[in-house]
Amino acid sequence: MAVTSPALDPGQPMARQYTADGLNISPPLTWTNVPAAVKQLVVTCQDDDEVVPLQSPFLHWVVYNLPATAMGLPEGVPWAEVVTEPPDVAGAFQAYTAFSYPGYRGPQPLPGHLHHYRFTVYAIDTDLHWKPSLFANAVLTAIKGHVIEQGEIAVTYTRELRPR
Repeated sequence: MAVTSPALDPGQPMARQYTADGLNISPPLTWTNVPAAVKQLVVTCQDDDEVVPLQSPFLHWVVYNLPATAMGLPEGVPWAEVVTEPPDVAGAFQAYTAFSYPGYRGPQPLPGHLHHYRFTVYAIDTDLHWKPSLFANAVLTAIKGHVIEQGEIAVTYTRELRPR
């Protein structure tokens, strides 16, 4: 499975607009070569460098209950438990992350610290009969043993040091 984005270059810094220092909107994502046996998809954004007890991995975004026919997510998915548009992803859910709301929360590491972020798409082999209002790590726990394939795009972000 291949994950791409017109707004993210693998291994390169993320544009500021997709961070909490900018517009704090989710970047557009697309994926291809989804296995035929897939029943559902799950999308995550994870900070590989942030370590928080009881919240590892540190997730900035989890979209679950995506239909197997979905081919991507648009830029700027609104903060809400239920995704209502575009039509091919309507009915998907966004999990609650450590930021206490459902939806994307862009990077905001300590100034001067380089962090690595992975947007991962998981292909799931069964219908997990999801409900809204799940916590992000509960979604990751539920998909264990059900991932047929996954693809990702990894980027970085460093906040600028501000002179005093």
